[in-house]
Amino acid sequence: MPGGIRNGFKSFLNKVIPEGFTIPGINNIEEEQEEEVFEKDLHLYNREGYFYVLIIDNNYLDMEHEKVLGENAGCSVASARTGPEGLELASKDKYDLILIAAELPRMDGIQTLNNLRNSERSKCKDSKVYVILPETDKEKDSHYTELGFHGVVRKPVEKCVFESIILQYAPKKMLPEDERTIEYINDLAENTKRLKRCDVRLSTGLLKHDGDMEAYKASAAKFCSSYDESKNKALDALLLDEKMKYMDEVRELREQARLLGAIHLADIFDDHVNMAKDDTLEVANKNWKNLVSEWKYVVAGMADWLGKPEYIQSVFEQDKIKSNGIWMSENEIHERVSDIIYALIDDDFEYAESLMKLLLEYDFDDVIRRKLDRGSRLMDTDTELAIEIFNTI
Repeated sequence: MPGGIRNGFKSFLNKVIPEGFTIPGINNIEEEQEEEVFEKDLHLYNREGYFYVLIIDNNYLDMEHEKVLGENAGCSVASARTGPEGLELASKDKYDLILIAAELPRMDGIQTLNNLRNSERSKCKDSKVYVILPETDKEKDSHYTELGFHGVVRKPVEKCVFESIILQYAPKKMLPEDERTIEYINDLAENTKRLKRCDVRLSTGLLKHDGDMEAYKASAAKFCSSYDESKNKALDALLLDEKMKYMDEVRELREQARLLGAIHLADIFDDHVNMAKDDTLEVANKNWKNLVSEWKYVVAGMADWLGKPEYIQSVFEQDKIKSNGIWMSENEIHERVSDIIYALIDDDFEYAESLMKLLLEYDFDDVIRRKLDRGSRLMDTDTELAIEIFNTI
């Protein structure tokens, strides 16, 4: 029965059938569906007392966002823009949880933490204190916990992460009675924190996948598993100075990164599109190493989250090149590369490989090294493309 007719029929039955009478095939479905519905948000204000939070962050917009997260969870939230302002508040009231931005003027987050612990005026010596880090801070969490913080959150602070921290320390009488709510928040927070460590915003990615975690994981797996192929396509276009092809490849990668919530990586891809659009590929070539560094960082982190170690191995598989530390002149580079090209044309692959092995021992600038490395890997699989790349040196 179509939805509209079924719902209308239910309304009719509700009017004519006595209250409490079971409607076969309808009431049972409603009960089953109701069992699946549970509260996914944290509302401490539904319980007795308040959980007190102090936020110290000099970025006004970030601080307002963090305040809203705390207030929506039912906390009593106070805020300060500097370390000294935060210490003044901590000398007047005791807070259950304190969030301190690492980067603060005059007194940074670490100094503020030390003063909270050691000042005679502080009423918050035993408070739980977390450090708020910039999104691209790549320090391990252990670095900050060893300094005395109870944990780490990264900007932009995610709702589920904030709620998960509160769940650790709020009195049991304040917490939701439904264990599924607590489990949901903690699971989502753990996944969010793991991906944030590799510059990926899970909430953004999930939003683009209509909240479907399995669909999101499928997109992430595809992005990770295609890393080598995607990188080589873009690199070949870059090395061969094929501007339009390079822009097309990087645009596609930019959209894939945005779909996953890898915003920082997407911005770098976008920069490369603009570099190619506004200039020759020379600038993009010089910035290729930075692009690949962030790209590897994202792929390795996501692959680890997915439990796919084979992707990680692929990402960080690098040729071990022993350099003799001697810079080769441009003329000699051209001569040696020409010898390799002629050997490849004559199908003398063994001789070409021996010449390449000797050549790679020398030092070159990044662009030439990149062309030699890429060409050497192609000699067995795509000789024509290898020769094309060598001809650009």
